[in-house]
Amino acid sequence: MASTRRIVTLFTKAGQCSLCDDAKEALQRVQKRVVFQVKEVDILQNPSWKRLYQYDIPVIHVDDKLVQKHRVDEEKLYKILTN
Repeated sequence: MASTRRIVTLFTKAGQCSLCDDAKEALQRVQKRVVFQVKEVDILQNPSWKRLYQYDIPVIHVDDKLVQKHRVDEEKLYKILTN
């Protein structure tokens, strides 16, 4: 049975978010433990995402489902990705 690679989407504001930089580093650490694809979305490029998340970035979705915002809880994310 082939496994499906999970997609983790990081909603960020390019170049203007130190918490987003921390989130990227956290995602890299989690990627050393479990395989997933990272998709980065700059909320400034999409008015809908900006309206929704401008006060909450970084925001993490796993397979299009909101799972975390503000800070990445690495253990929680690992558990989500491995279940």
